[in-house]
Amino acid sequence: SATGGGRSQLAIKGQASLAPLAANGHVDISNISLKPFNVLLGEFADLQFTSGAASANFKYNFKKSSGPQITITGSTELNKVNLKDNFGNGEFAGIDRFKLAGIRFTDKPYRLSIDEIDLSGPKISINYDEKGRSNLRRAFRIPEPPPLPREIKEQPETEKPESVQPVPVAKPEQEDPFFNTLEIGRVFINDGHIHFRDASVTPVYFTEITGMNLGLIGLARKLNAKSAIKFKANVGPTPMSITGILNPLVTPIYSDLTIAVNGLDLVPISPYTVEYLGYPVEKGRLYADVKFKTEDWILNADNKFFIEQLVLGPKDKRPDAPNVPVKFGLTLLQDDKGDVELNLPIRGRLDDPDFRIGGIVFKTFASLMFKTLASPFSLIGSIFSNSDKDMDFVVFEPGRHKIDASGLQKIETVTKALNERKRLQLEVDGVIDAEADRIGLTEVIFENKIKQQKYNSLTQKKRAKTSVEAMVIAPGEYNEYLFEAYKDEPDEEGIKPTTLFTTDMQSVEFMERFILDHIKITDKDLNALGRRRAASVKDHIVKQEPGLTDRVSLIDRPKAKKGKTGVPKHRADFGIK
Repeated sequence: SATGGGRSQLAIKGQASLAPLAANGHVDISNISLKPFNVLLGEFADLQFTSGAASANFKYNFKKSSGPQITITGSTELNKVNLKDNFGNGEFAGIDRFKLAGIRFTDKPYRLSIDEIDLSGPKISINYDEKGRSNLRRAFRIPEPPPLPREIKEQPETEKPESVQPVPVAKPEQEDPFFNTLEIGRVFINDGHIHFRDASVTPVYFTEITGMNLGLIGLARKLNAKSAIKFKANVGPTPMSITGILNPLVTPIYSDLTIAVNGLDLVPISPYTVEYLGYPVEKGRLYADVKFKTEDWILNADNKFFIEQLVLGPKDKRPDAPNVPVKFGLTLLQDDKGDVELNLPIRGRLDDPDFRIGGIVFKTFASLMFKTLASPFSLIGSIFSNSDKDMDFVVFEPGRHKIDASGLQKIETVTKALNERKRLQLEVDGVIDAEADRIGLTEVIFENKIKQQKYNSLTQKKRAKTSVEAMVIAPGEYNEYLFEAYKDEPDEEGIKPTTLFTTDMQSVEFMERFILDHIKITDKDLNALGRRRAASVKDHIVKQEPGLTDRVSLIDRPKAKKGKTGVPKHRADFGIK
């Protein structure tokens, strides 16, 4: 037994023999100061103990047969530990108590099991300096990754960042683990505290995570081990929780978690929104439901965000400020209360040295804004109809302006968006296909000439209740009304056969060809068809929702009517302003 400065005590009781070589006994260590271990700590970290004491109580058994065999059982704990870094920034981390109970260690092979780990009152300060350097990396001498680009560029239209499969990357070489078997029954953290400060953004951002409580049951370094986790904390005044499965003892780490944030005030994170999006937050509260999974180095996170009453401030005026179309995107995303619902899937590789969750979240959000600008109606389709159809146009049959069932469904979705997004205004532009519409319009005019004859045969009272386009020609009526239309068709060339100045009935083919040959479609007719298509869309919307009359505009921009790959030209295009 021995005593040291203060209350430090060491006591060993047991037996030992030289032949055979063996030993067993009991060790009791109490209140051993940690400060003398600073020399050892300095070998791998720029940290030093400023206070703290260690205690242990364990039994040991050693014997040598074919080789040394050691067994150790017992418990150990640290109390009132404080660490500071060597950069002059004060306290780095600390704990009130760190206890390991039910320790069982054996060698040949090396095996370690712990019944319970209990960590009370842990605290740590995480700081980023003006250059984005982390005190954690500096303390443990880990090189810094390259900085994230301040401005997030627009993704090409063909790219879809949220659905791109991760590019295969060579997996880091893994060293064989020291322990063949490693098992931990329970891990508890009580009343943890993190102080976070980031001076790399302006103004400096800081927050505190308090009330951290964690329970982790059934840890083992086995691929099939499913360790249940339950975690709660407060980010500032906002509660958050994590539940699910986590196994940090396997490499790569496996997790399948649900993360919930309930009402986080977004105003304090304005330094980051200005940095990556170019706008500060003046008002807004975040509710998040995240499904977070890591397996085989790949992260998959499905994020459902609800942002309550989001208000952005004026755009950052600095020359190098990001140019992300946030305001336009929010016009589509925000309802009339200013609330936003977002689904932001995130994919990435944990073994990518540039991987950082915060940067990926902002990059994914910025990509969504660019996508909204490039194809706003794709977003409208996903929000208001759960459809992946192209919502930015309605296709018509060549030569016609009647809206079919598919077009009506799209218009219904767009109308719903207009009703729920009061700041949206819709532009409708009729588009023509010179070749297909010329043929189709010829057919329509031909049909209407025959329908006109049936319409003319109705009484005035019946004509008032219908239209030429509504007429239906039965098969038995066709020849009769075709002949009437043929007779009415002007014959300046004198081609029609007559008897006593009366037009004679001819074959169906002859009469059809005569009428068709006299139908001439001009560019003016085609442009008028385009305008009728746009008007059909507006008329349908206004008929269903008269209050939208002033928010639906008809435009005619011939020079801007470019073809879209795989999309017919005989259509009407939608635009947002």
